[in-house]
Parts: sequence; C-alpha cells; structure tokens
Amino acid sequence: MLVVSAYLLAVLPAFAWKDINSGSSVTRYIGKNIGEVQFTLSTPLNEQENSVDRIKVLKNGKEVQWMEVQYDTPPSDQCELLHFEDLNFDGYQDVLVLTGWGPEGNSYDVWIYNKNLIAFEKSPLLSPLRNYTLDKNRKEIRSGSSDNGAAEGSTSFFKVVKGKVELYKEVSRETGKDGKVKTTTKVKSKKGWKTVPESA
Repeated sequence: MLVVSAYLLAVLPAFAWKDINSGSSVTRYIGKNIGEVQFTLSTPLNEQENSVDRIKVLKNGKEVQWMEVQYDTPPSDQCELLHFEDLNFDGYQDVLVLTGWGPEGNSYDVWIYNKNLIAFEKSPLLSPLRNYTLDKNRKEIRSGSSDNGAAEGSTSFFKVVKGKVELYKEVSRETGKDGKVKTTTKVKSKKGWKTVPESA
C-alpha cells in the first residue's frame, strides 16, 4: 500500500495515477474538529482507464463514509486524483476528485466538508468544477471552460453567503457570423436573472 503524507501532497504532484494502485491512501489535515482524515482508493482499480468507483474515508482507522466517483473522461496517468482546497472559506479543507481532463482543462467533483455532520457532502452546484480560481478577499469561486482556443466558452461565478455557496453570475463568450466575439453576462438578483449583453 502506498501512503502519501500531507506534506508530500502539498509540494509534489503526488497521488498521480502512475504512482498509485488499489488500496493506496493519502492522509490530510481537514480542520480543527476532525483533524487528519485518510482517503483510500476502492478496489478494483481500473488501470486501463485510470479510474476507481469509490473512495473510502477513514478517521482513526474507522470507516466514516464513501465517496462515489463518476467520470466524464478518465484522466491520464500524470493527473492528480485528489486535490484539497477550502472552497467555501470556512477554515476546513474540501475535497476535489478528478473526474475529467482534456483541452478544456480538468474537471472535479466537489465534496464540501460539513462540520455539523462531520462528513463530506457532494455539491451538485459546484460539480463539475472546471479550471477554477479562488478570490479569498471576495469569497468568490470562478469556474470556466473554453472552446476554440480561449475565444469562446463560459465562466460561472459563485460566492459564499452565510456559509452557503451560491451561483450569482455567468459570463459566456460566443463568436458571431462577423467573426467578432460577443460576451453576454447574466447576473442573479432578488428578482431573478438579468441578462446584460456586452462587447468583446
């Protein structure tokens, strides 16, 4: 069994497919009310498609839950399977499970840590999360994809309100018949969504 320390995970592309096998595990410090948690790959491991069905979560050697894994595109053997990030800015590490990769970038299923349940909950709103960036000052998450190089695509903007992640803006880019890129922005308000067309 391959065990990867939290330190190595932070400084190396650890837990990449080429380095793991069935039963491989990684330990990560999640937060103050739960401490370190171990994540173990289920068996069997499909080595041809670089995929697993489930990830077992353990605390102090005891099973606490399973994470189901569904793939858009099985990743390459160089891709990192698990990534940890405090996505909702509550001081606890959340889990991103790689479910796809390609020209548009990596995509992840997001499991948010719920400190009240002391468990991870899959976020339908954030999954799949693509090419994300975090703005800690604004408590904002951006997720986007691109087509036709970087000219076309879309970006979703999420913010944390009273501890909950909400989608509040979407920006799409599309090439018209004249060859110019048109940017359209949709913003959510109390009255609903408002569409604002913009120039490229």
